[in-house]
Amino acid sequence: MEVKSVKRRPSRALTHDEEQRFVAACREDPHGALYLCCLYQGLRIGEAAALTTEDVDFEARTLTNSKSVDRDGTIGAPKTETSKRIMPLFARTAEILPRQDSGKLFSFSKGTYQNFMNKLCKKLQLNGISVHSLRHTFATRCAEAGIAPKVVQKWLGHSTINMTLDVYTHVNDDFEQSEIRKFDTYFDIHSD
Repeated sequence: MEVKSVKRRPSRALTHDEEQRFVAACREDPHGALYLCCLYQGLRIGEAAALTTEDVDFEARTLTNSKSVDRDGTIGAPKTETSKRIMPLFARTAEILPRQDSGKLFSFSKGTYQNFMNKLCKKLQLNGISVHSLRHTFATRCAEAGIAPKVVQKWLGHSTINMTLDVYTHVNDDFEQSEIRKFDTYFDIHSD
């Protein structure tokens, strides 16, 4: 019997314009904070959905990822051993996280997250975007900001740098143009 392989659509990162529209729409929706957490922290949707108040230390500015929600809605171990990580709690994330005494941060059920995302993307005319695209966007913005790839690898919980660079980091047109300008001016600055 022949086993058919499933071809996955390659994921892509949001452009800067798409990201601005997406963020604005999320800020107006009660479920938007979950997606912004994925975008601003580079978390998988299951990791973000499993976050509790105990995972966030606003004073130390850290976020601990030690669990994930699976497709059945069960909380268990994250995807891989390297997925267990303590990462910085970035300022934008701290702004959108609910401040509460205990419990899960997001009451959104994982079973409906993609339906909501599909509706949001259709409304914003964002083609080829999934929840996982937010993780790709995070990696791409890190590259655009000049953050060392090994640091991004740690933040994403990847076991190899190749995964971070070859699969998750995308070169958008705006980023390429800024790199061209850097190269074009390099010799002016460093000439004899």
